[in-house]
Amino acid sequence: MGAAALVPVASAVTLQAGDLIKASGPAVYYYAADGMRYTFPTQSTYMTWYNGFGSVKTITDNELAAIDLAGNVTARPGTNLVKITTVPKTYAVGPDGLLYHIASESAAVTLYGANWAKKVIDISDGFWTNYTDTGIALTGTSYPEGQLVKKANSSDVYRVNMDGSWSKFASESAFTLNNFRWDDIVTAPSTMTVTAGANITGAVDTYRDVSQGGGAGAVVGSGNLSVSMTTVAAATVIADSTSGDGTEYLSPVMKLKFTANGGAVEVDSFRLKRGGISSNSDINTLYLYDGDTLISDSPSYSSNYYTFGTNFVVSSGSTRNLTLMLDLANGTAANKSFDFTLEASSDVTLVAGSVGGSFPMASQRFETAAVSDFGKLTIAHAADPGTTIEAGLADQELWRFTLAAADQKVRVDEMVFTTIGTLESDTFENMYLYDGLTVLGEADGLTADKTVTFSNLDYNITAGQTKTLYLRGDVVTGTNRTFYFEVQNPYDVTAWDTNYERFVKINQADTFTLITATNTTTISAGSLQVTLATDSPSGNVALGQTNQLLGKWNFKAIGEDIKVSNLVVRTTAGGAMDTEDVNNGKILVNGTQLSTTKDLDSDASADGNATDDDAATDDDTTFSFGNTFIIPEGQTYVVEIYGDIVQGDGTVMAASDSIQLVLETGNANVFRMSTGTTANSTSVSASELIVAEASLTTTLNSSVSNMTVVQGAQQVLVGSWAITSGVAEGSEVTSLVLVDDGDVGIGNAFVNLSLRVDGTEIATSANPTTTNGGTVTMNFSSSPVSIGAGLSKTFDLYADATSNADAAWTSDGDEIKISSVTGRGVSTNATVTDSTGAVGQQITVATAGTLTVAAASAPTNPTSTYIVAGKTNQTVAAWEFSASNVESLVVKRINMKEAGTDDLPGNVRNLKLYVDGVQAGATVGSLINSTANTALFYDADGLFTVPKNDSVYVELRVDGTPADNSTFSTDGSDLTFRVANIVTHTASTDISAMGETSNTFAIGSAAANYDGNAHKFVKTKPTFSLESGVSSVLAPTTATEVMRFRVTADSAFKVSFLNGANNNIRFTVLATAADDDANTNEEWSLYEYGTDTLLASLTGQETDDGTNATLSMLFEDADSAIAAGSYKIYYVEGDLGDYETTGDSIRLKINNAAADMSWNDGSTTSADLSGANYAGIGLPLNGPALVK
Repeated sequence: MGAAALVPVASAVTLQAGDLIKASGPAVYYYAADGMRYTFPTQSTYMTWYNGFGSVKTITDNELAAIDLAGNVTARPGTNLVKITTVPKTYAVGPDGLLYHIASESAAVTLYGANWAKKVIDISDGFWTNYTDTGIALTGTSYPEGQLVKKANSSDVYRVNMDGSWSKFASESAFTLNNFRWDDIVTAPSTMTVTAGANITGAVDTYRDVSQGGGAGAVVGSGNLSVSMTTVAAATVIADSTSGDGTEYLSPVMKLKFTANGGAVEVDSFRLKRGGISSNSDINTLYLYDGDTLISDSPSYSSNYYTFGTNFVVSSGSTRNLTLMLDLANGTAANKSFDFTLEASSDVTLVAGSVGGSFPMASQRFETAAVSDFGKLTIAHAADPGTTIEAGLADQELWRFTLAAADQKVRVDEMVFTTIGTLESDTFENMYLYDGLTVLGEADGLTADKTVTFSNLDYNITAGQTKTLYLRGDVVTGTNRTFYFEVQNPYDVTAWDTNYERFVKINQADTFTLITATNTTTISAGSLQVTLATDSPSGNVALGQTNQLLGKWNFKAIGEDIKVSNLVVRTTAGGAMDTEDVNNGKILVNGTQLSTTKDLDSDASADGNATDDDAATDDDTTFSFGNTFIIPEGQTYVVEIYGDIVQGDGTVMAASDSIQLVLETGNANVFRMSTGTTANSTSVSASELIVAEASLTTTLNSSVSNMTVVQGAQQVLVGSWAITSGVAEGSEVTSLVLVDDGDVGIGNAFVNLSLRVDGTEIATSANPTTTNGGTVTMNFSSSPVSIGAGLSKTFDLYADATSNADAAWTSDGDEIKISSVTGRGVSTNATVTDSTGAVGQQITVATAGTLTVAAASAPTNPTSTYIVAGKTNQTVAAWEFSASNVESLVVKRINMKEAGTDDLPGNVRNLKLYVDGVQAGATVGSLINSTANTALFYDADGLFTVPKNDSVYVELRVDGTPADNSTFSTDGSDLTFRVANIVTHTASTDISAMGETSNTFAIGSAAANYDGNAHKFVKTKPTFSLESGVSSVLAPTTATEVMRFRVTADSAFKVSFLNGANNNIRFTVLATAADDDANTNEEWSLYEYGTDTLLASLTGQETDDGTNATLSMLFEDADSAIAAGSYKIYYVEGDLGDYETTGDSIRLKINNAAADMSWNDGSTTSADLSGANYAGIGLPLNGPALVK
């Protein structure tokens, strides 16, 4: 049992031996009795066994992959003659692919008739190995095994056996059961003597086995056929009322089920009777479909009976669901009717077997209708590639045609194009259907029947539009083959009238005319494309380099296999090279050397390397390959030429010599393997190469700026350089020499030198010289640093700064210099040096780093706000601490001060420092009440670190002391927090920082105080927010609501607005009005919302002309208290009688200045707290704009 047994049971297709199968690709396979699949390599091979593709079953890709692939199918014995394109011989084919050479043309005429050449099919070189040449020649006296023959004077048909005898077919069924075709019978000469073999009375498996060994399927015709019907609902079939404007197409009218039992069944014919009020002329064509596969069309007609004569097979145990479809004849009138009946089992004729079912089986009755605007789609040729096209070209236009819609919008769902000509199905790949630049559909290539199908197009064409579509693809093979594209059948274009929802008849005619390209296009003979490779060398080559790549080309075979017999290399040299050769030239093809190694001729003397290409010089060298350089069609081979950068006599070349190779135009050196003709390879030049000596160059690393280091620092960067290898070849650097470039030797200020590349230490010097101008050699020859040709690497020098480096490095700004570099060429091993070197960065030595302090910007540093008693973790100030680029600084001490004017340090507790969101140091419980109220933050190991050349933010958070332990001022107590920097840090200064590297006290950037913003300490606070509900349409009445707002009391304590405490809310008026009657008697009132309690009122106001720009409500009519954590809503009403002109407007606003709002926090009976631009209470607050 083969792997085919793994095909899932749930598959929509049940496979049996002898089936033809395919998946999503174009390839078709024979499924043999051994459970394996056999490939039809070409369509011509397939057609020796089968007449069409109607019986091919489609399975999934996964199901196909589960079936082992066994081999290729060969041409069926006794059908066609075969030949290989590269050998002028013709063969007859026997079983198992055995070949018999036909000795002469006269023998071919004797055995196969005057038209014998029409029986010849080509077998490509790649599939010729499937056949075996017997060495037997046919001279005209006998046939090979498998040939079907008859005598001119007899109707008896025979098959030739292996021993030369002829076996007669005892009956017609014995012939058809073996799937033979009458057209394959040849007429033997009457003089040929024949030995009779045993008669053939039935099916013979070996005759029917397409795989020639895998096993044939069940014999067709040995089973019984059961016929049943599925009802198709009656419907109206449409014709256009204008004759010639088409009709509905492929209308389904009847469905029949043909089921085979006890063996496969071949249906020879069956007939249907037409009934109803109609005539044969009303029906243009009948079609029989199995799913989407056409079985038969255009049946014969006689006396109301339609007979389908196309044979089809029903596999044993399977059912074929057949649908009868039709299209009406043009001009069919309305109100015609028709139906179809399968009257009796005798109307179904089998090759063998019996028919059963419940007869008669009648369809529903269908009626016709006529409309004047049924949709039309017309397809027409537009353009083609002409008479020739080149093989190997991608994305070529293969056919251009137009689609024109009329009367209705038409949707095109599928298009099938057929190629006609001598091409094979593998000629095209990557086929696309375009509308302009839009891809409508795509396909891998042609299928085995030389068609390409574009499905699921959903392409709509509006009535009256004509669209031009393009069929494009890659021409990958097919030298000397011909083709043109056509729409071969009306059902090859599936189009849908989107209004009437019916399929339409393409081009409207009852008799379809092929839509074809005008020209038959010939695919031109194969060619060799030679191009310079993108990575062919250019620029410089190293002096003395051996086996140097001098040129690189791509050779591509287009259209057929290409043999290159030789290449002529021209070598042009400049400088001292113009009289010498290039040593040891050789050619590699795909990495393998072909031909022999020889000097590349570049001199002017005729030394016989090749024929002179001109009269002046003999600079050509010929490399011959025999039959070793053959490029398969479609593939690209890489050709490389190598040589030594040494003269032909072994003398080293000189710097600035030049070398350039040219592949000369060939002389019949290209042989087309299929067509057997020759061509010349084209001339392609490589880039000129300049001979250069290896070199090293040292430069300052410009990405590293001048540096300041602190004395006592360990392993700090004191210099950085880039060392570059010349373009001729890569280098290995083995050592370099350092020297001071100032007033003192390196060792006076720096010790423990460490030279690093890519972070890895390569050399050290613990105690460099202290002598001014003294050198320090860093040797790393045991582990040299490799630098590619034309590339650079960075060399960094690190060192420890001595404890007195500031004094020892007497001139800040002095540098360390690389005075020389030594190495060797990677390829040539020649010594290479840089004796110039380069000065490093300027070095300044400092005693310690510098700390800069500043008040942070908002919002990091909070703006002035209210600190409510009992509220915890409130941010009150923030500062930015910055370190210079010398070293990181460890801050160990900050003596914080509270500098508010009220001197009430007990109102805050639990002071904490946070650095970048993380608490630094311990919490300070309270401020020390003294002349300066202070909180000392200290940690001997450091509170936090300020990174070198960076900054951190230091944030102060406090808890408000609960109200029962706080001291309140009438207007709230002031709280302001301060840090003070000083130039010279010590262990006791307000800020004390030490260098992380130097372990020395830092330097302050300035002596100054840095205060946070002032805050107010209160028992509670209000928060204002706007309420909705005020109409934006201004009503000029005496009591118009102008603003509604909410006031929320902090959860700590209630908020009160008291008359006796002179609490107020002041509203700023923003008004635009015509001031029509100069009303100076406006009344304004403030109310509590919900209770409508009047809190304050004003009379005698005039807001419309700006006389009263503010309205200050003093709560003279009633106090208003808001419980802790609760809120009240307030609203303002005003007399807007003077706002009566269209466009008049007014808006109220509560600002945040001291006079705009005051309240009582309950801390004292006389407390009068004002807004004073403090944040956090929702002010300023803008009311809505009212517009007349």
